[in-house]
This record gives sequence, structure tokens and C-alpha cells, in this order.
Amino acid sequence: MHLYSKMNHTETIRHEGIVESIGADNVSVRILQASACSSCSARGLCRSSESKEKLIDVRGHYPTLKVGDSVTLQGSVRQGLRASVLAYVIPLILMTIALFILWPLCWSWCSITECSSCFATG
Repeated sequence: MHLYSKMNHTETIRHEGIVESIGADNVSVRILQASACSSCSARGLCRSSESKEKLIDVRGHYPTLKVGDSVTLQGSVRQGLRASVLAYVIPLILMTIALFILWPLCWSWCSITECSSCFATG
């Protein structure tokens, strides 16, 4: 049985929003938390379900948009999972690797009695 066996990876996540600002190569959209977030299968991965409103920066050139326009942002559950892996899993792996590499180096760098003073907070 897979961890995500009940989740359809082609399912989409949609948020209604209002264009706040338009740059040369990006658009800032303010999204509001919808009541549908509570029933969404990706709510545990989606940071927007934690706050009432959020400002999202969308890359691209959209010449037909104006400030104040209503838009719908759409992404797949797969994109949400990928973002979670990039934001949480990879840094955890890198920190764990760094710990296992640096810990023995610390002990070889100084003796046991000196090492206790290296980590002393007082």
C-alpha cells in the first residue's frame, strides 16, 4: 500500500484571487482562504490553508491583466507534493548528512575535554 494511494495526483488545487500588482515578468495575486480548503485532499500540504489571505507571485507576462482583476490560480497536487519535498525533505536530508560529516570532525579536531568547552554556552 502506498502512502498516497487514495490521493489522485492529477487532481487540481484552485484558488480565487485578485491581481494586486503587475511587474515586467510577474503578477502578484492575493488569494483568500476558501471554505473548500477543509475538504481538499492536499490541505495538509498547502500553506494557503493556514492563513486568511496570502500574496502569491506568479511568473510570466500577462498583458491582458489589470490590477483588481479576478483570477483563478490552479496547480496540481503533484506540484504541491514536489514543493513540499523541496521545502522540507531535501533540507532535512542535507542537515542530517552535514551532522554525520561534521560531528566526527569536531571530535577529531579537539580532545574530549576541550570539546565540552567548545559547546559550552556560558
